[in-house]
Amino acid sequence: MAADPATFKRFCGLIELNLEPWQDRIVNEFYSPRRESLFLIPRGNGKTALLAALGLFELLADPAAVIVCAAATREQALHLFDAARKFALRSESIRSRLTITRRELRTASEGRLTVVAADAEKQLGWDPTLVLVDELCAHRDDSLYVSLRTALVKRPSARLVTISTAGIVGDGPLAELRKRCLGQEHVVRDGTLTEARGPNLGMLEWALPDEWPLDRAVEA
Repeated sequence: MAADPATFKRFCGLIELNLEPWQDRIVNEFYSPRRESLFLIPRGNGKTALLAALGLFELLADPAAVIVCAAATREQALHLFDAARKFALRSESIRSRLTITRRELRTASEGRLTVVAADAEKQLGWDPTLVLVDELCAHRDDSLYVSLRTALVKRPSARLVTISTAGIVGDGPLAELRKRCLGQEHVVRDGTLTEARGPNLGMLEWALPDEWPLDRAVEA
């Protein structure tokens, strides 16, 4: 199975996930040459479901892949895994290719999709092909993010994708990552969308600009 935007979008039909136009933009950035991407999206727009679908698809596209889904809490991590598990169960052709345990999806080629919570001391030794970080805004510090990002050096083609709630940046690891994105050579703001791109880092952020008046914010 080819791992590209067109094939992923067909896969979404198989698991009954309807993509919105803004999600298409995320998928296209996900499959860009950049090794790291950040997506900031307003609450209630299916961030976790999209992340789960991308993780499941990548595992099926490369049955030897090691995909780590990282969340702030155990409950959040299990929510992400449950979304991936439910997608897998929607198709017999997908389910038959996987062994499903309480916290992992496994392939016959020793590939796996696994979820971890923010406890960096237990994350040493990972050798991921793909890291998916959910709601970095809720992580108490950057230990898990740094641990998994550092693990990418073991594979030149490994990637890291962070998806989080727009407008909840604070002063923790998400703020530092967003600042790094806004320092890239290509930054364009168009209404509610900010797009930042560099050679190895990209960001798509949907949020109301600070200078928007209240009446326009209500209309949006």
